[in-house]
Amino acid sequence: MGTAWKESVQRFCWYYLKRITILQQRLVALEMGLPDGYRPQEGFEFFINERGRVRPITGQVIDDRVVSHSLNDFVLIPAIRPHLIYDNMASLEGRGVDKARDRVRVHLERYFRREGTNVGYIRLKDQSKYYDNIRHRDAYAIICGFTEDVLARKLVAVLLNHARTDVSDLSDEEYKRCMATKFDRVAWRMENHSKAGRRYMQKGLAVGDQLSQTIGIMYPWRVDNEATVVRGSRYYARYMDDSMDIDRDLGRLRTRGEAIDAAADAVGMFTNERKTCIARIDKGFVYLQRKIRLLENGQVEMRLKPKAITRIRRRIRRLKRKEMAGRITAMDVAEMAKSWLYARRDAISYPQLRSVEVLILDLYGREAYEYVYDHAEKWRCSRRLDDEWQHVRVAGGSDS
Repeated sequence: MGTAWKESVQRFCWYYLKRITILQQRLVALEMGLPDGYRPQEGFEFFINERGRVRPITGQVIDDRVVSHSLNDFVLIPAIRPHLIYDNMASLEGRGVDKARDRVRVHLERYFRREGTNVGYIRLKDQSKYYDNIRHRDAYAIICGFTEDVLARKLVAVLLNHARTDVSDLSDEEYKRCMATKFDRVAWRMENHSKAGRRYMQKGLAVGDQLSQTIGIMYPWRVDNEATVVRGSRYYARYMDDSMDIDRDLGRLRTRGEAIDAAADAVGMFTNERKTCIARIDKGFVYLQRKIRLLENGQVEMRLKPKAITRIRRRIRRLKRKEMAGRITAMDVAEMAKSWLYARRDAISYPQLRSVEVLILDLYGREAYEYVYDHAEKWRCSRRLDDEWQHVRVAGGSDS
């Protein structure tokens, strides 16, 4: 799905009965413990730069992708989902980043109705090198506790063993404590270490495999239960390695945060001290790329960060060189800008929207500008500004 244009996918679909039969035979052999059982092929790896951060992405061949999707969609996800808290919003059907932001709004509105005030505190927690430090043994134990499917267990063990990291260059002392120390997969690859196959580290998952997403969702389930069930947090939510917790009492919030950190440390999750903080919900905080604030009347203000507008404007300017060289067209840039704006329509303001549209008009002409121009979104942003202005007038703000 979504990659039918690839030659490998088309070749698989052309001979799909034969290829699926071979995969089925190898899976049966794996279940029976035969030596010719299923083993994943070596994929390919590439790097992407996302907002200045380099991320390694590992791709699978189409045969392994079919097996991985079947394993996750029909066995693991149905077995794991009943054990997750409702506010675990990442990579599940019916959830996602938009639903996670809506849940933040719901939590803040419930907090205002229950406490009767917009004064309170939120603890924002981020994990450092989350996927790089997931322990295979702990992940496998969690999966075995959720499903009794023998073939699924064996297949997960094979895939986890395939994801191990060659650390032949580590010394004996470093290898002894590698499971307890933070590992950076990108830095390790950039240093061009040899792959002699002398020793492997059973830790870390490759981004790009669906099994990695599934394990990333379920791995901190004990941490979530510690926060919600054991510690009784009413306003706790998680999106992969980002979590939030709201409380009116600062001391109680800090105590619960220490318990959550201890539960995370027990499974090898390292806290990102730079991004983990406590903020006032009435002063505003940043969560999932949105600047959020609880107002005095109980309304939740959710805005797009100004840095996001700065980045998209820089990207539009850089694409002008490609457009002048004939590598892309002005309508390609307009299509990119319109898609970017539409994806952030829930939080973008009228001045931010106009700044992008005017830049398109100045650099790429009237036709591209008219393609990006959105009457409905302008009306929506204008109504939002009118509502805020009425709130200021009712609160006693000056006409200036």
